[in-house]
Amino acid sequence: TGDSETVRCGPAHLHPKITINALGSNGTAPRILNSRFTVLDSPALRHATTGYTLSAFRAAVEMTKNRGIKICVHVILGLPGETKDHMMATARILAGLEIDGLKIHLLYVIKGTKLDDLYQKGNYTPLTQAQYVEAVCEFLAHTPSHVVIHRVQVDVG
Repeated sequence: TGDSETVRCGPAHLHPKITINALGSNGTAPRILNSRFTVLDSPALRHATTGYTLSAFRAAVEMTKNRGIKICVHVILGLPGETKDHMMATARILAGLEIDGLKIHLLYVIKGTKLDDLYQKGNYTPLTQAQYVEAVCEFLAHTPSHVVIHRVQVDVG
């Protein structure tokens, strides 16, 4: 972002030996690293190009923490093919990592995207507001109390 407070990136950018070592190489380390995460065995990843593995994500978290940088993880609930079991597996994995913050998002359909194409063909159904609220509550039940919850709301009208 050009701001020394926060760096935003996806796990595909978190190659431990390159990106993490570059953080702060100009003498100003960010205070928070934002990254997204999804359980790797989720069928939802057939629709995403993440370019990372769970072991790479864990290594990136460890290396980032060793640099004294806080980590805020973004999680998107309701990905195509994702079940509640996948969502809770993500929650349990994150609970076992040394993350500092969490932003939970609901996947939404944007016209003209591949997801919109799936939606229009009846191959994707977004979570309802009730399903999202239930999933968030369960997800948060797995989240350690020291993790700052940065975001859980979204308009699902």
